[in-house]
Order: sequence, then C-alpha cells, then structure tokens
Amino acid sequence: MYFYQTTPKMWFGPGALNVLPVEVSKASCSKCLVVVGPNVKRVGYAERAAQLIESAGAKCEIVSDVEPEPSLDTAERVAGRAKRLDADLVVGIGGGSSLDIAKVVSVLAGSDVALESILGIDNVPGPGIRCILVPTTAGTGTEMTPVAVLVDRVNGVKKVITSTYIYPDVAILDSELTLSLPANPTAYSGVDALTHALEAYTAKRRNPMTDICAAEALRLIGENLRSVCENGDDLQARDRMLFASMLAGKAFGNAGVTAVHALAHVAGARFDIPHGIANAIMLPHVVEFNIEADPARFMGVTGLLGVEVEGKDPDYGARKLIKAIRELISGIGLPVRLSEFGVEEKDIPGMAASALEDVQVMSNNPREVSLEDAQKLYRKAL
Repeated sequence: MYFYQTTPKMWFGPGALNVLPVEVSKASCSKCLVVVGPNVKRVGYAERAAQLIESAGAKCEIVSDVEPEPSLDTAERVAGRAKRLDADLVVGIGGGSSLDIAKVVSVLAGSDVALESILGIDNVPGPGIRCILVPTTAGTGTEMTPVAVLVDRVNGVKKVITSTYIYPDVAILDSELTLSLPANPTAYSGVDALTHALEAYTAKRRNPMTDICAAEALRLIGENLRSVCENGDDLQARDRMLFASMLAGKAFGNAGVTAVHALAHVAGARFDIPHGIANAIMLPHVVEFNIEADPARFMGVTGLLGVEVEGKDPDYGARKLIKAIRELISGIGLPVRLSEFGVEEKDIPGMAASALEDVQVMSNNPREVSLEDAQKLYRKAL
C-alpha cells in the first residue's frame, strides 16, 4: 500500500495566467494579497495579475520584496500584511521563494497560529485562506508539494514545513511567464528540477506513481534543459521544462528527497548559495556515493536522460550517469565547487553534523550516510 497526493487543480499552457479571474470568481474571493519578488515586479507580472484579479471584482494589494531563500521573518511580515488586508486569497507568483511564502501566508493569515508552532512535519492545524500559485521558473515544483522551506538567519539553518494543508488550491503554469528568466537562474532552476526527479526516482519512499512522474520529468529535462539555457526564447522547450518541473514536484512531494537536499540545504543557508546551485554542486558526488545501493535503478536514470546504456552492465551504466551529470552542469555554466562561495575545510565538520540532523531526508537516502560519509561528500565538493 502507498499514498499519493498533490495539488487538486492545475491549469497548464502558454497564456494560462488569463484564467486567474475565473478562479477568483469561482471562489468568491474579495480581498487578495499578491506575493512576488522584485524581479517579478520589475517585468510587470505582479501588476498584470492584480489587474486580472480586480477584473473579477476583488480588491488587490501587492507585496513585492520577497527575497531569494526567504526567511522566517519575511513569512511573518507578509502574513501580517495579509491579516491587515483581511485577505481571503493569496496569490504567489515567481520562483520557489515567493511561492513558499504564499503557502505559509495562506495558513498564518487564516488563523492565530504562530509560525514557530507549524515548523516541522504535520504541525499545521488546518486549512488556511485560498491559495493560487503561479510559477515563473521551471525548477522548484513547489506548486505541487506539501512543503515550504524558510531560512532561520539567526542560526543559519533552513526550516521546513510539511503539511497537506499547505498545498495550494490551484496551480497556474503559464510557460510564457518563464521567457523573461535570465540564463543563469534558468540553468540552476533546471538542475533543481533534475535533482528533485532523480532523488524521487531513487528514494526509499518512492512508489509506482512517483516513478511515473519522476521518469517522465527526467526524460523531458534530458531533452530540453540545454535548449532553454542556450535559447531562452524557445517557448516549446520552456513549456516542456515547466511541465517537467511540475512532474518532479509531484514525484518528490510524495517520495521525498534524499541526501543531496540535506547537504545542499545546510550549505545554502550558511553561505547564501542559491538552492539550485547548491544542489548542482552536491548532486554528482551524492549520486556517486549512492550508486552501489541500486546500480540498475541509477542506470535507468542514465537512459532516461538520453545516454545510451542499453545492453550495458548496470554498474557501467550507472557510472555513465555521473559523467552525464557533470557534463550537463558544467555545460550550462554552473559552479561546481563549494569553495567558490567561501566554504572552507574548517566549516565541514559542523555542516556535516547539521546535515545529519535532517533525519526525515537522510533516512530516505538509498544508502545510509554516516557523519564521516557526509564530511567526505562535502570535501569532494569543496
């Protein structure tokens, strides 16, 4: 027996943002807070969404200063704004940062619950106000997951909220909104989606439904990630990457992630490394470590990414995956070393210990990770 759940309603395709008034009207919402980051505000998507929402008869306010890797303080501040508005709808538009803030704000604005009390797994007491998410990057897949990640800047760690109550009510995936994304965030967002799909496909808690989603995500990423990095105006490739990111979100939202994320979260929080880049740095090293747990499954990933391994020995095919990942990451111009962000040898023992504290994620890794293993993985990535 296995469990599978995801966002209950999704619109997908170029121009899909135009269904926003329909969803606002159906839900009879009257006051909406739109949550975005500065870049989404700059390209005009926040104002466009506000106009669509207001055309449905709802009052609308915009919060446009959500930072990358958003903090606990940001979540509380934006939730306070939603409460003052007496909002009955929150719309998050942007990358994972804005979408995660919108998910958390939905819960906080609908009750008097304290943020600290809902951190962790299944601590959200009930549903919040209505939430619609509109991704503008093909990477996090958070519009399909019961997870939100916030940074505790005081302690330099990432805090995760996991609850079925923070699924959005509706996801609107409009690939036209990803056309404005510059090459570098396009690249590391794409590797984030790759990591989600690969980890879900090899995780201990995988199941037949997550395998289907992860496998198709891997295939689409293998076919399209280089294309969107080389030609950001390729709408078809953008559309397929957005679809892949969504599928990867469905997969890891149920199967979970593994040691790549546990290690990347710590490095990202302590050294301000964008999440997709932290994943890109750690991914080949963790894959190399995990291969012996199930060479045939990792060989399957190699084939899904478009590398010919049919008829080969499973161990050989799995090893080809490491080479393919490294060539992909370097080929799209992403950093490959933690030292590029100021990480030093002296930082590794503390980072490794913190990564092992993420028991939920580490226990899902296909191979057990000891403290010594975690330190070795960080050193290889240094």
